[in-house]
This record gives sequence, structure tokens and C-alpha cells, in this order.
Amino acid sequence: MSATKIEYVYSDVETNQQRYTLLQQKVDQLNLTIKTFVRTPGRINIIAEHTDYNGYQTASIATETDISVAVAHQEGENIVRIINLDEKYENSSFQYNNDIDSTIIAWPLYVKLGLLAARSTSNLDLSGTITLIFSSNLPVQANLAASTSLICASALAFLTFQTEIINPKLLAKSVFDIEKSTFKTANPNDAKVILTSQKGKIQIFKGVENQIESEFLEFIPGVVCACLSSLTTQNRRVLTDFKNLRTAEIIAVSCILTAQKTDFHSILPLPSTQALYGKFGPSGMLCLAQELPEKISLKELQNLLKFESFESFFDQIFTQNGQNLLGESGKISENFTLSVRPRALHVFSEAYRAIQFQKALSCLDTPEWALTQISEQINDSQESLKTHFECSCFQLDEVVKAARAAGAFCAHLCGVGLGGNAIALLHVQDAENFMGQMDEFYAAKDLKQGGYFMTGCGECGGYLDV
Repeated sequence: MSATKIEYVYSDVETNQQRYTLLQQKVDQLNLTIKTFVRTPGRINIIAEHTDYNGYQTASIATETDISVAVAHQEGENIVRIINLDEKYENSSFQYNNDIDSTIIAWPLYVKLGLLAARSTSNLDLSGTITLIFSSNLPVQANLAASTSLICASALAFLTFQTEIINPKLLAKSVFDIEKSTFKTANPNDAKVILTSQKGKIQIFKGVENQIESEFLEFIPGVVCACLSSLTTQNRRVLTDFKNLRTAEIIAVSCILTAQKTDFHSILPLPSTQALYGKFGPSGMLCLAQELPEKISLKELQNLLKFESFESFFDQIFTQNGQNLLGESGKISENFTLSVRPRALHVFSEAYRAIQFQKALSCLDTPEWALTQISEQINDSQESLKTHFECSCFQLDEVVKAARAAGAFCAHLCGVGLGGNAIALLHVQDAENFMGQMDEFYAAKDLKQGGYFMTGCGECGGYLDV
């Protein structure tokens, strides 16, 4: 993986050059010599929220904001020193031959996981003191895959010390596997976007079976993405419980649809359920979704699937990665209800919107028509996320409304929801006016430094020639 020129990576070269100058100054202060610079972007889903883990396609870009690392080496003790230019993160060190304690969730853990990912893809032979100095303008807890980006940046930093050719797809798979085994949940597309994106292009992932291979399409010329803070802090535990519940509800959708068509034997991904009904696209499933019950109790679902024992039903249907999505069977009532119809309506309609979005991008010879179609899909996505999947919140709704009023032609929440960020698309010539109005919006919320950043379709992570 060769180094990329800084002028190619960033639209705002001057501002980002200053970041690397600060890294260089820290290295000089420590009397070290830089071996290389590493950078890894964040990930933004432009459309298709809560479709990826249900087997349908998504459309993502890498951000121009990123995590940057200065990598240095010296003879001495076999340790890794990690330093963050942001003083709110404590500096740390660890011996790189020790086992990793994943019970302490702090930023050094993600660096250690990066070391694991590097070792799983290469025969690393490390010695001496490795110093990694981090700088970032990528917001955390904002549904931008910042933690995955930190793992990827750390992995690339450690891979500096080997001579093998780096396979980005293999490294992305390793990062995903390590995240999933450590945290019990991970998005398989995050690391792939971070490590394989192409500047100026959007990446289309088409379902679980084909996620390793993806398609790149040119994005609309002259259009930029604003990433907007909802000013709401997300709690990891709350987000995990929320996603587990929604996953359980989609499992119920699949089970009901399967049982209505044939004898139930196992849980099918929604695209396989679609095939069972002979439908050629998710739009064909919308009429079936309309006929689903609004809600179903666990007892009703047990009877539908013909399980004799509630415990057997509960453990077999709702257990993933060794843990039950709804908690322990002895602690949940048989009368506990799952929302079915609205969840199905969102996933099938969102999957259809993602397909229409891709079709519009294939018609950039008529950019205004394409933009109208894309705007319609993204705005409809927000409405579905709010009403059918119920993952928006007052603060996100307020930010989306403000962005549209400020000149964005479309906006919707980004990621799991319940806070974090929204995204908006606008013409680059409208950016100055947009930023002025959003500055006023955030100032009224007592946020003095702005709650957003602008980005085009960024370049993948790698080594940087400063």
C-alpha cells in the first residue's frame, strides 16, 4: 500500500496540513523520527439505514475527516506508547506481547484490537518501542464508525513494520471479526468503507452474501454532504438494547412470513424469504408486509412456529452470538409483544429506496432529474425511520428540519438513531449560506464551535505523503 499525496486526499489541504505539522512537532518534542503517517476516514451511510444487517444493500462514503497517526520507532523496551493530541484522552502504553483485556472499554483497547487485526493478516515481528501519536477531527459517538476507524488506523500503523503487501479487503474482514468477537456486534461494511473507498465515489454493498464485493459509482458532481450533530449523547448500552430489540422484531417478521408459506425449520434472511415468495425485489414484499399483524406476542409466535416449549422456542429463535437478544427466557413474559408490520414496512421500503437511489446515480447525464430522485428517496427514508422503525428522536427531527430550511435538498438521520448525527446533501455553491444558517441554529443551542462538518466522497485509509 503506497503513500498517497496529501493534496489528493483533502479538499482543504491547508487546514489538514496544520494537523500533520502538530503531529510532527510532537514527534520532534519527543526526539523521535517519524517512520510514516497513517490516516483512516469515518463512514457515512448516504441511504439505507437498518438494511445492511437484514441482508439488503446500502450506499456509503468515506468522510474527508479522519484519524491521523504519526508512527515512530526506537530501540528499547518492547512496548507500544500511545499519545493523543487531544488531552481528554489519557496517554498509555502496553507490552505488545501481552494478552488483551477487552473488559476495559477505553481508547487504548481499540489500538490493541488494531494490533490483533494486523497480526491476523501478517507475520508481524515487532521489537523495540513503537510510538503512535494520534490526532483526529472525526466526531465520536456520532454513527460515523469512529471506533472502527481507530482500529483500522492502528492496524495500518503496526503493519508499517512488515514488508508484505497489504490486502485491504482481508484487513477489513479481520477488523470486523475482531470487533464482533470483542463487542458481540459490528457492522461488516464499516471497515470495508474505511479501507477500500475511492475518492469522489459512493460504494454500493449488495446484501450479506456479496458484501465483500461492492460496486463504485460516481457521485453527483457539485454536491457535498453535511454531517450534523443532533447534540444528543448516545449511550452504548441503550443503543445495543435498541438494536437487539429491532433485530428480534425483524426475526419475527421472517419467521411469520416463512411459516405462512411453508413449514418452519430455520430463520431465513429477509432476501431468502423474498425468494421463497418468488418476489424479484423488496418492493414486492411491501404488500405482504401490509398484511402482517401490527404486533405479535412471544406466545403467539411460539404457537405459530409449533414449538412445544417456550424456553426452547425463545433460545432457538432469539439467540445470536451466544446471547439472547431479549434477555434470559426466565425473565421475560410470554405476553411480551414485538412490533412486526411497521418494522417490515421500513426494511422492505428502505431496501427499495436504496435500489432507486442506485438507479438515479446511473443517470447522471440528467443530473437534476437524478438529484430529484435521490432527494425523494432520502427524505422518504427519514419519514420511515421516524414512523416505522421509530429510531429518530426530537433532537434529530429538529436538526433535519433545520438543514432542509437552510438549503439542503434532503436530510435524514445517520446510523442506529436515537441521537448521534444526521446527514444532509446540498449544492457546493450553497455551502456558505447553509453554514451560516446552521451556525445560527447551533448557536441558539449554545454550541459555539458548530455542530457539523462538510465532506465529499473521501479517499480510503492508508499511508500519507505529507
